[in-house]
Amino acid sequence: CGKVTKLAEGRYQFTADVRDAGEMLPWLRSFIGRIDKQVKGGLGVMGDDMLAGLIAGLVAGAIWVLSRPYLPEQIFGIALF
Repeated sequence: CGKVTKLAEGRYQFTADVRDAGEMLPWLRSFIGRIDKQVKGGLGVMGDDMLAGLIAGLVAGAIWVLSRPYLPEQIFGIALF
């Protein structure tokens, strides 16, 4: 499943070998949902949404960067880059 390593007092690192992004979804849901439960008020509600958006943006950016060598320069006459 994964490995948790203690880096320092109160700091831990989680590593896992993932072959499919779908394997990460239950962990991300529980991690992001924890913010909403532990931080009270509007900050908790907004905080989990902001973190989910940040993670989605990072994943989308990584997919774009990794797929660029395989994409055509134009689609329907519109330049992609």
